[in-house]
Amino acid sequence: CSGMGSPGANLVPAGEHHGNMAEATRVLPQLDCELLWEMLQDFTGHLSEQDCSNLRLALTTLLAKAEIAARAKRYVQLTQSEQPLLVPQTSASDAAADASAHVLNVLTSVQTAKDLLKLGFDVLTVSAAMLAGAAITDVAPTWPRSVPDPFTFAIDGLLQQERHLPRLPAGAGVLDEAAAAMLRTAILRNAVSEPRAVPVLLGKQLQGLRSADAQPAEEQHSRALQAVQLYAPLA
Repeated sequence: CSGMGSPGANLVPAGEHHGNMAEATRVLPQLDCELLWEMLQDFTGHLSEQDCSNLRLALTTLLAKAEIAARAKRYVQLTQSEQPLLVPQTSASDAAADASAHVLNVLTSVQTAKDLLKLGFDVLTVSAAMLAGAAITDVAPTWPRSVPDPFTFAIDGLLQQERHLPRLPAGAGVLDEAAAAMLRTAILRNAVSEPRAVPVLLGKQLQGLRSADAQPAEEQHSRALQAVQLYAPLA
């Protein structure tokens, strides 16, 4: 896993250093796969060479899907701006804020993957947690391959298991300890067939907490309640 990326490089697409104009049109030029990989590679000592290759595939997919999500949002904004009588024109500051939100989602996803690597989790759990956060949308396929291989198939299955775990209902208030304990037990029981769904869920929630500053106050309050009542005790 060593020898990938160069320390001290700037967060710019590699193609821009070589005059690649296609790279210069990226919506999220701040994100560079090699630099993000540097955040992870020092903690991959327990992974095999194939595991590292798979983890890089997951990282590349994360960046590609974040770019697609940002482009989709930009397209909607540009389309709306063509109808100034119906929708206010999107300002440059709004576009910058949207791009910053996507960048933050990616960085929190990679940071969570780093935390799980530090704890010695396997590549499937780490990759699924990284791909479970807000940077991933339904706009694009999960993987850039038409036929899943065993790794991508396993990740998709693990993400599906995580999505089926019980959640605190939207808008729910403070639970008493008995109700919170019942919900935590339900989460664990539903994860019996695939226990790794629980750390994936915890990683996803951690990403949400790390990016909560960009959310409305009501969403921040909801995430804080869930963390205190469910996810911190589960962890």
